[in-house]
Amino acid sequence: MPNIYGNDSSCTNGVGGVKANDVYFLSFKVLHEGCFIEVLADKAMPVLVANKIPNDRDPVQSCTRAAWKKGFTKVFGLRNGGKCWSGNNADSTYNKHGVATGACGSGGGHLKMDVYRFDMSVPTTSVPQATLTPTVITPTTQGESKKTDHAGLG
Repeated sequence: MPNIYGNDSSCTNGVGGVKANDVYFLSFKVLHEGCFIEVLADKAMPVLVANKIPNDRDPVQSCTRAAWKKGFTKVFGLRNGGKCWSGNNADSTYNKHGVATGACGSGGGHLKMDVYRFDMSVPTTSVPQATLTPTVITPTTQGESKKTDHAGLG
């Protein structure tokens, strides 16, 4: 995405600034669970998320995005050379027919589902947080207000 308006120096602590935004990109990390048997009459992953894309150079990445966009944020699988599958309970059903033997590849195979899990672990880097000091106004006995700084400064 092009940077049309240029960088802005008013962004601070990762929370933007006046008429400025800090921009973050969401990247997906997936873990390979393995290759599992698929039974057509009792699919472990019953929802076809996306058909195979001809000449797709990275079917795992394509399926990752397609599954996330459709709300399948736990597991997904590829079968028949790149058809993308998932389901509402796929994280607990993907292995119900057992582990497949033989080659599976990164696009699955005939009755073989190549399964991936979204890695939802906490990132190793963090965004700086804005420091907020709460202030409470309490009435005094003479009808005046007293300002209390909860940072211990007043």
